[in-house]
Formats: sequence, C-alpha cells, structure tokens
Amino acid sequence: MKRFISRRINFYYPTKLIEQPPQQQYMIGNTISRQQQLQQQLQQQTQQLQQQQQLQQQQHQQITFPTPTPSTTSTSSTSSSTFINGQMDLSCTIDNNNNNNNNKDSRNNNNNNNTTTTTSTTSTTGNNNNNNNNSTARIPLSARSNSSVNLSSLQPAFTRMSSLGSFPTSKSSNSIPPPSHALLLQQAHEEFMRPIYDLTKHIQAENLLREEFLALENIYQSNNNHQTIEGNLKHNTSKNRYTNILPCDTTRVKLEKINGQEGSDYINANFIDGEVDRQYICTQGPLQNTIIDFWRMVWENSSTIIVMLSKELENCRIKCDRYWSDSDPIDYEQFTVSLENIERDIEREIIIRTFKLTNQTVNETRVITHYQYEGWPDHNAPNDTEPLRYLLHLINTTQNSLVEQYREAPIVVHCSAGVGRTGTFCTVHTLISRIDNAKPNSKIDFNIYSIVNNLRKQRPGMVQQLEQYLFCYATIADELKERGFQQTS
Repeated sequence: MKRFISRRINFYYPTKLIEQPPQQQYMIGNTISRQQQLQQQLQQQTQQLQQQQQLQQQQHQQITFPTPTPSTTSTSSTSSSTFINGQMDLSCTIDNNNNNNNNKDSRNNNNNNNTTTTTSTTSTTGNNNNNNNNSTARIPLSARSNSSVNLSSLQPAFTRMSSLGSFPTSKSSNSIPPPSHALLLQQAHEEFMRPIYDLTKHIQAENLLREEFLALENIYQSNNNHQTIEGNLKHNTSKNRYTNILPCDTTRVKLEKINGQEGSDYINANFIDGEVDRQYICTQGPLQNTIIDFWRMVWENSSTIIVMLSKELENCRIKCDRYWSDSDPIDYEQFTVSLENIERDIEREIIIRTFKLTNQTVNETRVITHYQYEGWPDHNAPNDTEPLRYLLHLINTTQNSLVEQYREAPIVVHCSAGVGRTGTFCTVHTLISRIDNAKPNSKIDFNIYSIVNNLRKQRPGMVQQLEQYLFCYATIADELKERGFQQTS
C-alpha cells in the first residue's frame, strides 16, 4: 500500500533529517526564499512603525503600539509562528497549549493533572510507540522544517502571496495589535479565499499550504467570537467530553425538550453546511451519560448514516463510549438498538455495521448504517488516502439508495472531540460531492482554505492539525488522478 505523502508531497515526511543551521536552510545558491522576503518586509515595517512612534512622541501624542520584534524563542500560548535566528519558522503553526487541552480527557486524567506535562513532542513519541508503521508521520513540525527542501522548484508557486507581508507572531491581551498586522492578515485571507482551479499546480509548494493553515489559525484566533453559552451552563458541562470543545450556539443541534427538563435539549453537536445546507451533524464521541441523547438526535433528524472516525480506546484512553451492542439488543430508554449485520475490511480498517433502531414510543423501526474507520490516528492523518476515499464512495452509494426522506437527512459524523478528524472528513466529502455534481467542462473550485474557513464558522476548531489540512489536498489530488480528471486552468 503506497503512502499518500510519498506519492503526493514527497518532501513532507523525510526519511532522513538533514540538520542545517536555520540561517542556511532556506538558501539555495543566491536565491532568496519567500520566508526571507517576508522577514525583510516585516523588519522594514517595524522600522517604519518605530520612526512614526518617535515622531509622534516628539509631537507629544501619547500613542503606543507593540513592536513585533522577532526573538530567538517564542513561548507565548497565542503565538502562531516563531523566529529562529531571524528566520520565520512557518512549521511552528500549532498552539501546543491548545493541543494539550485537546489531548486531555477531563474524565480520564484527573489523577494525572499534577504530574503530566503534555507537549506536541511527547504526544508524537507516544504515537510512535503505538504505531511503528507510521513512525515518519509523527516527526514534529519543527524537525520537519529542518529537512532539505529544494525551494527553487517551488518559488513560482508563491504568486498568490507575492504582494503580501508576514503575519503577527504574538499578541498581548494588554495592548492593541498593530494595524499593519491586521491589514496583512486580512489581505492574506482575501488572497487565499480566491478560487483554485488547478489543484495539481497549487499543491506543488508545501510552504504555500503551510501559509494557508497559518492564516487560518490567525483568522480563527482574531475572529473567534463564537458564543458557547449553552455548553458552559452548569447542567450541561457534564455532557461535554472535552471542556474546551463546545458547540457554538448559532448552529448547535437542539433536541426536543423532555417535560421542561433543564438542559434536555442540549448535545455537543452542530449542524454543518457542505454543498447543501445541514449536510452533516458533527458531534463528539458519545459519553455514557449522553448515549440516549445521541440516539435521540439521530432519530429526531431522520439520520440513517453514522460515520465514526475513531476507535473506542486510543493510547489507553477512552475516546468514545460504545453506544451499541455487538451481541444482544440493548435498550436506551425508549430506543432499542440491535445489530443486524457486521462486515470487516481488515486491509482498510473499515467496519460496516447495520443496526435496527426502534422507537418504542411510536413503535417504529429504522435501519441505520454505521461506518467505522479505525486507521486514522488522533491529531494526525492516515498514511494512505485510499481507505478514506473508498469509505466516501460507500457512504455516497448508501445515501443515494435511500428514499428521499432519509437521503436528504444529515450524515452524523464523529471522532472523539468531533473537530479534527471529523472536520477533515467533511472537507474531503464536500469537495468530492462538488466533483460528482460538476457539469461537463465546467470549472471546479478546489479551494480547501475556504471550505475549512466555512466549517470553523459553524463548529470551532474543525481540521485541527497541519497534517490533516495537507491530507485534504492529497486525498482530492489522488481522487482526481484515479478518475483521470482533466483540470481546467
């Protein structure tokens, strides 16, 4: 089985790291890399700001702006990039503190909070110990940036950023961000939102894709005004698997209230628009105390397809509580869930279950198809795109065979938190649906940046990791190649 990275972006997971001084790793001959150009622009802007401040101080105007001076290290939890010896390290785009929160299950780690320090590096080591076949996929981003990359062939691909400067590297809660940084970020966002019709050309530059993800992270941090009032209410907090992954109020799934019970309409789930409105319901892996709510949600929204993108247990942690039985039928209040059939694709690590969901209150039974993909590591991406693409085609075939009432119902998608793997699935499925529905000789917009940006407006944190973002591009590229798709420039 071929690994998608080695086939699509062959320099992303190097087989051997080549240690080079940071000041040399972006130089090829006398060619200045895009990172250095961005750094020079940032330094020029900093000097201009300093000159303006000096002039204003002379005029006795009390106006101060924080000067974004690059430092040798960056430890701010809100920093989206770091500088090493004057070089911007675009690989350090992930907030380690946020990742730590996402990695922690508040119910499984109460005894270890005082003794365990989780970082992206230790998480990487843990994944390596459990997945030897995917050891190269766990190389920290900072280490990957030191590998030898021939940027001479990538330089022309930076045309979409040719007139833009750099992004801010940190922000302070006690100061106002420099206007120039906000302007640069908005300019980058507008550039990245433009349609992409030639995907093959676009993905040739990994650094461009990194810049896209960096812009997404900065936009998300600067515009993260999602209200999560319901998820923070005292009577709902026990229904959240992770305290920092909450559904935004505007798109949350509202259950039918039970006799006016407080919080009976709450579940950690959001309606998500894809190619059509409310194409998905994205949710967390059910907890023991939310299994009934999960089946209520499935029933009330007429959903007959459930996609599970995690194992129940990963790295000795419960990621999802089992909400079915592999033997006898099981009752969850008014619902009875019985397993009718099970199929296993060992090579692709896909399990297909067929349930009968019976609502005893109305004496009605529905058939539920449950797809579980076990080959997807948490906070990362699979080694190969083929299993997911195969799964997507199975789901589309099943959905197209349903009667209209259930065919138009949302697909329920979950992993553990319901944002990383779940968001990646929705991104890829949305684009494949766009390809399937395209008219002959028509242009198709392959802009994954705009799709992820739209998903994050509906459920915060969708597509958590850079690896997952790159995996979206690689999956679509492989799908187009397999179909023999001719792209229109």
